[in-house]
Amino acid sequence: LHSPLALLLAATAALAQQADSELPANPGFEQLDDDGWAVGWERWPKVSPEPGAISLDANVPFSGARSVRLHHDNPGSYTRVQQVIPVTAGQRYYFRVWMKGEAVTRSKDGGGMGCRMYVEGIGGRDHATGTNTEGTFGWTEMTIGPFEARQGDRVTLMCYLHQSTGTVWYDDVQVIPATADFEKRLLQQRLERRLRADLQLARSAAEAAGDAGALDELQRLQSSISTEALPDRVDYRGGPPHFPHHAEMFQTMARLNARRLPGKAVALWTGDPFEPLPVTGLAPDQGGPQVSVLLGRDERDQGTLNLCNLGAEPLQMKVSLAGEQGAGAPTVTLREAVHVESGGEHLLADPLPRLQDGALTLPPGVFRQLWLDVSS
Repeated sequence: LHSPLALLLAATAALAQQADSELPANPGFEQLDDDGWAVGWERWPKVSPEPGAISLDANVPFSGARSVRLHHDNPGSYTRVQQVIPVTAGQRYYFRVWMKGEAVTRSKDGGGMGCRMYVEGIGGRDHATGTNTEGTFGWTEMTIGPFEARQGDRVTLMCYLHQSTGTVWYDDVQVIPATADFEKRLLQQRLERRLRADLQLARSAAEAAGDAGALDELQRLQSSISTEALPDRVDYRGGPPHFPHHAEMFQTMARLNARRLPGKAVALWTGDPFEPLPVTGLAPDQGGPQVSVLLGRDERDQGTLNLCNLGAEPLQMKVSLAGEQGAGAPTVTLREAVHVESGGEHLLADPLPRLQDGALTLPPGVFRQLWLDVSS
């Protein structure tokens, strides 16, 4: 006979073994219960908001026999599948899912968040994959983490479609304990995706410019990409480029823009501070652009100046302000907008860092933005 204590110890050991092996249970929705639903996964809400909102799809798997499908015709609908995940205190975890979307359109009035994987309760916080995901896209891998579990954490992993119409499929959900080798490979994979995405941006610009030389250079760089050859450590401070292949691509774009704008060392142009600035492309040149900021009393607003170094080497610049100073004059804070990765690996120009002593370093070919934060 087994004592209650022995049974409790056995159950605890089994739970710990599950936490360090395959998580979540039934990650590919392959095992079915007597009702034909995926073992281990809860459907939410219990009463479906519309017919066919949550189902298993044997016609569109990423791997194996099936995936889970969420479909909405009503923009107010919100559905998800979820599972409580056993975790070990002190262990760091990554969360990964493959997802595919078709005509996913967020409800603008209701604050729809599209289709995402959501991790609730790890380390006392909640996390989601990337930005709000919508549109039509093929099977795409989403990974977030690492997040460290705390004692007593109740972690729930959700795959959802929130107040949006369209269809999303999820498959091969994984919870992966962080190891040095895994994190090295994950970083290299992320760098490869970053490089390929930026190469696509550069190729589109080269095609628009009709620059055959730049297209040849970019194609050679594309052919030379090897995940294993990419670095396993990256310093993201200061923005791109982050590694040699990345720098080579931006140097190609500097040469392309230098051919378009002969005699120019730096391209300068103004823009809307709240419009996304791509990391590279065809640099406009406005000659001597004027940044205009119109303020009333006790107001604050921003203006921007975009810059691109067309030379072969990093360019050190000094930015200074001249004009009316003293009582009653507006104060101007200079900030450099640096491209950083935002969840989902989208690049955003982040204007948080203040420009120290007016010093600005421009790598070749990278679009940079100078913010003028003006207060009256």
